[in-house]
Amino acid sequence: MLPDIALVLAASGLIVVHRRGVLADRGANRLLDGWGFAVGLAVALIAVTPVVEAAAARSFVSHMAQHQVLLLVAAPLIAASLPLRSLWVGATGRPWRSEARFGGPAAWAIPAALVAVAVVLAWHVPMFYDLAMARSSVHSFEHATLFGSAVGLWATVMHAAEDRRRLGSAVIALAGTAIVGAGLGVVLLTAPRPLYAAYVAGGAVALEQQQVGGALMKVGALLVHAGAAVGITLRWLHRFDDSPASASSR
Repeated sequence: MLPDIALVLAASGLIVVHRRGVLADRGANRLLDGWGFAVGLAVALIAVTPVVEAAAARSFVSHMAQHQVLLLVAAPLIAASLPLRSLWVGATGRPWRSEARFGGPAAWAIPAALVAVAVVLAWHVPMFYDLAMARSSVHSFEHATLFGSAVGLWATVMHAAEDRRRLGSAVIALAGTAIVGAGLGVVLLTAPRPLYAAYVAGGAVALEQQQVGGALMKVGALLVHAGAAVGITLRWLHRFDDSPASASSR
């Protein structure tokens, strides 16, 4: 089964515009930026195919795995491709100038993390989770907000990681997101009963599924978000150690 044809057409149009922007933008990496966007969108589309959605409706583990793919695989792939910049250039033919307004994307890493964390927490409140499972329109909105906020988080963090002045905000944003994600995973892992009405009928199996889903969320947050924070820190320490100023002080 395939995703809704409207989603496929919209994604195809975005890929065409993005590719045009990458080719016209001298500051773009044609290989990474072009393919990263296309692969990220393809992964996102696969994650919302009817087959995957049906599995997510039956199994909490499948639903959490679906979210992990959207937030920890597809979102960073798209974010790494400079989506706003390339889409702007591809759609308008004009150069992208973001640094002059609002400090540029690098200045928004921590606010983006707060938004992403708030969205994740909100959709795991039982009332909102059950509403999303009961109504397809709300479910689509859930995925759009989760995915959109994750792309925003990764995009701003990646910009901040390239700016020595913003390095701290990138690390804080990722570390904070990792802590909250792992904390939510622990709540799901240790809850004494199923929290979501959609799975309560499963009894002991539902509780086991919830625990596995919580463990998956905890491990994903620690491996990806915390791992990225550590990686950014080590990268900058290595750069500082190799800098002329550091070498001259030895």
